[in-house]
Amino acid sequence: IRRRRPDLILAVGMDALRKVRKIREIPIIYCMVLDPESVLDNERNITGVSMNIPPERQLAVITRILPNLKRIGLVYNPMKTGRIAEKVRDAAERRGIRLTAFKAESARDLPGCLAALPYGLDLYWMLPDSTFTTPEAIESIFLFSITNRVPIYTFSEKYLRMGAFMSLAPDTFEMGRQAGQMAEKLRTGTDIRNIPRSDAERGIPAVNRKVAGKLGIRLDDASVGKLRMANEE
Repeated sequence: IRRRRPDLILAVGMDALRKVRKIREIPIIYCMVLDPESVLDNERNITGVSMNIPPERQLAVITRILPNLKRIGLVYNPMKTGRIAEKVRDAAERRGIRLTAFKAESARDLPGCLAALPYGLDLYWMLPDSTFTTPEAIESIFLFSITNRVPIYTFSEKYLRMGAFMSLAPDTFEMGRQAGQMAEKLRTGTDIRNIPRSDAERGIPAVNRKVAGKLGIRLDDASVGKLRMANEE
């Protein structure tokens, strides 16, 4: 890449971003990266679109389906999703929602943290944290959900099919569009330092009606039907 000196580098995914972040003389745009700030500092030649959907926007979608949402629990690894957990806490506080969050540095700590969560939670927020996506960790989370009748909100339809109640997955097409808009600004002369890094603007929401029925959650068909519209506002 240094030898060919392209006008732009597009880094797709965290591994690609790690590979090219040391190149300082060529503009870089990233996408499909969950938490870019965990590997970036103040590089002046890098911008892009993260896979993070702002928690405030996520809560706007969740509360359309669960309007009486008051108590949320989550477990996170501070080394991987600490910043995301803090943003969730801030967004919840602004909406008057109580968040109980426990730190766990390994999957071995997960069962104990789940057991320590208070009784009567309205939702368990499953963060995109690789620490807790091993088969054993997923089994612990879903066992907690079934035993305590707590619906799971997650970031991927993969877990929705496994028994989560609701998901909001980043819209990868829209992330590509956002990255393309950044590239177009570069092409027309905008300095990359004047193109701010951004989060994913839209997500794809889905609800598992079967799980809702098992948990006794009554779904308002009108609200479910407006999920996409609410997420695009």
